[in-house]
Amino acid sequence: MDDNRENVRITLALPLTLTNGSNSVNIQFSQSYTSYSYTNSTTGRVYFNPYNPLIIRNLRRGRIVYFWLGGTVQSSSNIIPGTYTGTINITVEILP
Repeated sequence: MDDNRENVRITLALPLTLTNGSNSVNIQFSQSYTSYSYTNSTTGRVYFNPYNPLIIRNLRRGRIVYFWLGGTVQSSSNIIPGTYTGTINITVEILP
């Protein structure tokens, strides 16, 4: 492989719920809203399942990669208003 290119694995650890104190709502991330691209544009995005590792092959060193992550929240009329948060961990590994 070219010395200026790498294979990388990107893994997302996604929350199942968002919390606001003792209140919570379920969240589901979706392949329909999760993608990456080499440009910050709506065209040319590559969609992927956020629950599976993403492998990008022959990525040039120093190349910017843009990511979009989206999903849906299950709401109901009895949800307490406020700011709900969750932690997303992103792991990027250089593969041999």
